[in-house]
Amino acid sequence: MSSFTLITPPTATVSQQEHTNARTLRLTAPKCMFDAMDTLSENGFENIIIFGGALRDTYMNAAFRDIDIWCTIADPLSGEAADKLIQQLQQNPRFSDVKLKAKLELQDEYGRVAGVGKIGIECTMDQSFVLDLNISNTALSRAYTALRGDAPINSIAMGRDGEILADPQFEDHAHRGIYRVRPDRLSEIERIRARFSKISQRHTRLVFDTSQIEDAQLQADAQKRSSRVAAGGLFGR
Repeated sequence: MSSFTLITPPTATVSQQEHTNARTLRLTAPKCMFDAMDTLSENGFENIIIFGGALRDTYMNAAFRDIDIWCTIADPLSGEAADKLIQQLQQNPRFSDVKLKAKLELQDEYGRVAGVGKIGIECTMDQSFVLDLNISNTALSRAYTALRGDAPINSIAMGRDGEILADPQFEDHAHRGIYRVRPDRLSEIERIRARFSKISQRHTRLVFDTSQIEDAQLQADAQKRSSRVAAGGLFGR
């Protein structure tokens, strides 16, 4: 039986109303991305969306090392389902180094494990690039996925039809080399810094911009001070 790592679900940063903000991006994705989607589809994966770094690097004329994919399966997620998926991928000669990365466990109101929300599997395809599979029972729309990145420059997604959607600021930030962290990702800042450190090795002109986070932090601190003052006034009466 595989060992699992409990992971924290990402912060939900996109509302239903914001989905329409994603813009169509004129970009031709490399054949290997379509090949990966087709091969996964043949192996029972559904609602396949490629998102993030590989598409960003393609747009910025840089080589990518892995492809991030969101997809679903028909069976309910469980430890047994994870083992089954790994065995299935291992039996396909196009995949190698198949391994379980993480499991998101869902908890009930009492803190007890109530199921599995997401499974992460990593594998190498055709001995050339890594697929980072995020497997769920919940299908995400391309527009939603295109706006979930920690920064506009990472907010881009593509379905099997080849249409690519991206954050409205994606092109501007890609051309100007801006990695501007979203203000609602403050709690993830250290992990994001580590990610930027790796990305900047390939994109040396990228600038890490936390101005929006700093503004959000200042506003939060001001609200805390205001609350303390109000509470002091209330109890001082």
